Amino acid sequence: MIVRLSDYMRLCKNGDATPAVLEALLQCRREKNSTLLIDAGEYHFYPQQAMVCEYYMSNNDGGRKAIAFPLIGFDGLTVEGGGADFIFHGRISPFVIDACKNVTVRNLSIDYPRPFFSQARILASQDGYTDLRFDRDYPYRVENGKLVFYDPESGWDTADMISYLVTEFDAERGIPHRLVYLPYWEHPERAGFLGGLVRSVRAEALEDGVVRLYGEDKHRVGAWWVATHGHRDHPGFFIQNSRNTTLEDVTLYHCAAMGVIGQTSENITLRRVRTALHKGRLVTVNADATHFVHCSGTILLEGCYLCNMLDDAGNFHGNYTTVERLIDSHTFVARLMHGQQQGVQIYRPGDVIALVDRETLGRVGEITVSDALMINEKLIRVTGEDELPGNIAEGMAVENFTQMPEVIIRGCEVGWNRPRGFLISTCRRTLIEDCTFANMHHGVHLTGDANSWFESGCVRDLTIRNCRFLGCGYTEGAAVVIDPSIKKRENNYYHGNIVIEDNLFESDFPRILKAMNAENITVRHNRWRHIEQDLPHEPVGENGFDVSFCRNVDIEQPETVE
Repeated sequence: MIVRLSDYMRLCKNGDATPAVLEALLQCRREKNSTLLIDAGEYHFYPQQAMVCEYYMSNNDGGRKAIAFPLIGFDGLTVEGGGADFIFHGRISPFVIDACKNVTVRNLSIDYPRPFFSQARILASQDGYTDLRFDRDYPYRVENGKLVFYDPESGWDTADMISYLVTEFDAERGIPHRLVYLPYWEHPERAGFLGGLVRSVRAEALEDGVVRLYGEDKHRVGAWWVATHGHRDHPGFFIQNSRNTTLEDVTLYHCAAMGVIGQTSENITLRRVRTALHKGRLVTVNADATHFVHCSGTILLEGCYLCNMLDDAGNFHGNYTTVERLIDSHTFVARLMHGQQQGVQIYRPGDVIALVDRETLGRVGEITVSDALMINEKLIRVTGEDELPGNIAEGMAVENFTQMPEVIIRGCEVGWNRPRGFLISTCRRTLIEDCTFANMHHGVHLTGDANSWFESGCVRDLTIRNCRFLGCGYTEGAAVVIDPSIKKRENNYYHGNIVIEDNLFESDFPRILKAMNAENITVRHNRWRHIEQDLPHEPVGENGFDVSFCRNVDIEQPETVE
């Protein structure tokens, strides 16, 4: 069945297309494999008439969400955007794809007229203060020594936020610089593991629209001061409990949180998904361009352009929980540890989960799940098919390595963002090929920890080939970094079976690989080219390699090319 949005636009009032979309989608649900056809043009969406549902989104903020396109419970649906431009006003989520099969969304763009970040020129900077000038696209006010950003149209403001994340951007090239920090207006002790970035500041409004911030680090005069100040409430696409989801030819000019977040879903494909700069802006997506948690099947990113975000290009991982308490010989309660992982049901009957030592990240026991009950957003009651391992104890980490995807990343360009390219934490096959990386930190990062972010997943089959690493690590790190958060590093090999071959590394000094706690690493047939960089950073190790606490490492020095 073909449903045309134009047949429902009569329902729109005051330029709000939200009710028309809802009625058209309800018509699409009447038949399997429907298509919603949208004519080219500009469409505006507001939260006042949107469907509202409560969702918990891993690595984002849970709660009630106003949703412009609630794709819920569909079996076969294509949203054909026809090249339309979708403009979202205020706190509203563009797309939710929940409990669906075989959904495709294509040929459209997403933007917000008032982004959830603000940028200013740095007019002066001395020890102890920095002067800023914002243009009219970034309304603000100074209130009791605090710099408050707001949107006069939709009414949101940042008066409830105690800090922002600030990055300095180069004046000429518009790329992020070394300086990244958190200006805190109050309660800096709440910074947690980011405490090292905290700067206590006070704002003062000067004449001629200038804002002076006292207590900052010294900035470069003429550079850009960019603050992300939105909660992670409304990602561009939220995909949950779905199978065979495809996004094609989608452009994300801005999203209030991540661009695409997929969780507990099977087979997600992104083809030619782009984060693109709106004229005059330095930032696209307010957080990660893409993020995938406890997915399965295959995640394919092909021909994507993921640049100019305020966080990583892509993250693929699971979530550690911890043992809260033991109920009986078959049952225990697990706790979701990180605030932005709570509410996500990551255990299902049939999953094989592991008990994990939090100091070594080593697996010390396995459990096959027969039942998993979500008690509340923080606790899951887990029952095993057999008796629990005798060494199970409160405080241990728990990892679900059944719900992990194969990952294929092909022909993508990522970079000019804060901070990294792709974070890989899956034990299944991962292939990264024919990609270009230009990240201020690492291009490819393998990590994992059970004490801070609680992001799980040891890499056991990774190939990086035919890629170009253009100046990666110009502020920190290397093109490829392997550094799981492990307290006991001796004779501990968390990641393994990694091949880095036929790549081109370009930098002022060699910064190719930093690796710890990994095994079976092969580096071969690569090239290195010297280039001049604006922000020269120290070389890595000897000839671009720094390897420790690893075994079975075979490194072939790259060929130097002109």
